[in-house]
Amino acid sequence: MENKSSDDDAGEDENAHLTSDRTPPKKKIKRLCRFKQSWEKDFEWCRKVPGNEFKACCTLCRREFSIGHGGLHDVSTHNKSELHLRAVDAARSSSVRSFFVRTSPAGVDRQAVAAEVTRIYHAVKHHVSYNAADCGAKLDSLTFPDSAIARKTACGRTKASSIVTNVLTPKSVESITCDLTSGDDLQPSCFAVSTDASYWKNRKMFPICVQYFTVESGVSKKLLILLSRMMNILYQLLK
Repeated sequence: MENKSSDDDAGEDENAHLTSDRTPPKKKIKRLCRFKQSWEKDFEWCRKVPGNEFKACCTLCRREFSIGHGGLHDVSTHNKSELHLRAVDAARSSSVRSFFVRTSPAGVDRQAVAAEVTRIYHAVKHHVSYNAADCGAKLDSLTFPDSAIARKTACGRTKASSIVTNVLTPKSVESITCDLTSGDDLQPSCFAVSTDASYWKNRKMFPICVQYFTVESGVSKKLLILLSRMMNILYQLLK
């Protein structure tokens, strides 16, 4: 009996030893790296992704990447990637182009632009040539040397033509359209259209005028559009 019990004890010890060998070791808990604000000082393009501290965002590439496993090493790897380097070159070229792009006028420059548009409007209304308008602008800078607006005002032929084509003409058409649709329920008002043809050097001119009535202005007669065609083009159309 004693031999049997000793054999049982030996078997239990052996089984316990085998069980302990089969028990897998505990895995080490790997902690993910979190975003650090200090990285933004070394990498200006690096930003934290809102709501996810295990990712970073590149403002140049406009993409997100994981920093959970490598941390700062992942940021450095992205900084050397081909995609990021192309984005850096594109940002530099864009900043160079923006240096030569004229920004919106402000202060005295804005007032000078308003003075130029007003002068050209006055010239068109009273049938004054562009050369005469430019001469008047130059005279103002000499007559009023203490005026910063007068010194900055210039109305050459090219600028005057551009102001008439791109500013005054669209505004005039918009004003006429608003007058004709300003009735009740935006119903079109009654109006009359008249046209004629005339020659100017080698051009054929077709002005289209409208006449209508408004309570505020009474009877209005305005030029809606002026069509111009070269004579040789007209001959080809007639053929």
